[in-house]
Amino acid sequence: MQYAKYMENHSIEGVRHVYSRACTIHLSKKPMVHLLWAAFEEQQGNINEARRILKTFEENVSGLAMIRLRRVSLERRHGNLEEAEHLLQEAVKNAKSNYEASFFAVKLARHLFKIQKSLPKARKVLMEAIDRDRVCMHLPSGLLDIPSWPLLRGSCGRQR
Repeated sequence: MQYAKYMENHSIEGVRHVYSRACTIHLSKKPMVHLLWAAFEEQQGNINEARRILKTFEENVSGLAMIRLRRVSLERRHGNLEEAEHLLQEAVKNAKSNYEASFFAVKLARHLFKIQKSLPKARKVLMEAIDRDRVCMHLPSGLLDIPSWPLLRGSCGRQR
């Protein structure tokens, strides 16, 4: 991957070729290489290619939360908030365990509250997650913490 960084100063197509060979032939199951390739394509303005890289890798190697979260972040950065919300909802729905569903439910609630500024939707997501998983202690505390999330508080912790 050092070679790909070196090539960035010389040939953009050369970098694409390095990442393509690394991800399709040599390191097809390694997430960091795919994440670097997607980040490179996003920097070059090829958002659809970055989406394709992350989606294809997630389909081939399922169960990696960091790939799903990177896809959500990509959509959020480019203003596609509905798709970001849909990806998180899908992750909650298709979770293999209550722990995983709770993890993504908290991420979804934070997205709804902080990014989309929808307190009712965020509370609904957390309430449904609490009904599903009574063991996870992060869910009730997340519900209690909603009023203290940065939308309603200053950066130093005082009420606005």
